[in-house]
Amino acid sequence: MSEVTEPYAPGRPCWFDMTVREPEPVHAFYRHLLGWEFEDSEWRYHRATIRGKAVAAISTGEPEDDSHWNIYLATRDTAATARAVEAAGGEVIKEPHDVPGGTMAIVADPTGGYFGLWQGDSFDGSELVNEAGAPCWAEASSKDTKAAGKFFATVFGLEAQRPFPKYSYVQLRADGTEVAGILGYSHEGRPKKGHAAWLVYFQVEDTDAAVRVATEHGGTVVEKPEDSPFGRMAVLTDPAGARFAVITRPAK
Repeated sequence: MSEVTEPYAPGRPCWFDMTVREPEPVHAFYRHLLGWEFEDSEWRYHRATIRGKAVAAISTGEPEDDSHWNIYLATRDTAATARAVEAAGGEVIKEPHDVPGGTMAIVADPTGGYFGLWQGDSFDGSELVNEAGAPCWAEASSKDTKAAGKFFATVFGLEAQRPFPKYSYVQLRADGTEVAGILGYSHEGRPKKGHAAWLVYFQVEDTDAAVRVATEHGGTVVEKPEDSPFGRMAVLTDPAGARFAVITRPAK
């Protein structure tokens, strides 16, 4: 169990949400796949929980484009970070504004990938991470990983490193710990612009079994299960078409 009890440090992926037109099949999908329960909400913004701890949220409405998972990076000052995004060559898509629980903005890096900023007030973000059903990783796809890495290093004070010299993959680190990644290789299942440029990973106990459950409940397979240095993973879409990944991490 990995319960988050302290506010997220700046630049860490801290929250994940999406908007769908028809919530029932999507709720059922994640309930079967990840064991989520959903809180009732008069705002049509339903937090997904595991053992009563929030891990993500699904709202009901009209998405601006195809449904997608939004990834939010933590900040202690949304307005200041939004200005830092612009100074580093990025773009502010939605200006900072207050919502229940904190202040948010939507911004883009210089290579076109959208992500959110989140400054928690009464709510800091995902309350469980790195366990079955919870988020455990997030990464962006970019046409220029070097430029994207420099951007995140500048805005959030992260280190951008290439752990695999033969590949263009960049890891974003803070105090020597990996916090997110940037993927450079071309793949039709990994858009490089807009909200879908970021991919959230949810941890599962058995990737192959999770893929079977996903396809039985309206999901599709974008990338078949395969082993990686970080664990066995697959990329899927839910019934609303939103991409995400599942991964089984090696036993420590």
